Amino acid sequence: MDRELTYQVPFKRLSKLGRSAGRKAYRNIWVATWSWIGGMGAAYFLALYFRGFEALANTTGINEGALILTWAVVFFGGLIVLRRWGRGQVKTRADFDSVISFRKTDAGLRFATREVEYLLKWQGIAQILQEPDGVVISHGSLFFLVPDSAFQNVGERNELVRDIYSRLEPEAKARSVDAVKRMTGDQGIEG
Repeated sequence: MDRELTYQVPFKRLSKLGRSAGRKAYRNIWVATWSWIGGMGAAYFLALYFRGFEALANTTGINEGALILTWAVVFFGGLIVLRRWGRGQVKTRADFDSVISFRKTDAGLRFATREVEYLLKWQGIAQILQEPDGVVISHGSLFFLVPDSAFQNVGERNELVRDIYSRLEPEAKARSVDAVKRMTGDQGIEG
């Protein structure tokens, strides 16, 4: 195909896409999680309905509350194991430890690794945020961290923050003004 495609995808469709693509891409973890929730939920309600906790308590001499607490620990423990498994699955698809190359250009901010490249155009930057270990630049629900360790000194970081802030759209400036004031100490900056 040698032509450029032009299209729009509404937010509602993107929300559905996130869920459906996640189910398809990580089917095993999705099925395991919902099977675990369904199975443990059914076991809990059946035990309540048929007084299974009460019967087990009478048989074993263990307090009924302790049995319910044990069920809860097993249930949430299983969710933690499934969550870790899911995170492991995500890590097999991308190198999250790759070196990131960051550059300010006339068009915007360029973030690149060996595998992917993002160009945040100036008008697309939604907000500048501060984290304890660096500057966060936001575009919608994407957040890009530039750690303080990437800069030679705080002055270099503050210069970049001021430059980005000066190029933001008015709505983005209003969202960013407090964080920029805290980072740079420039109390005269207006949103």
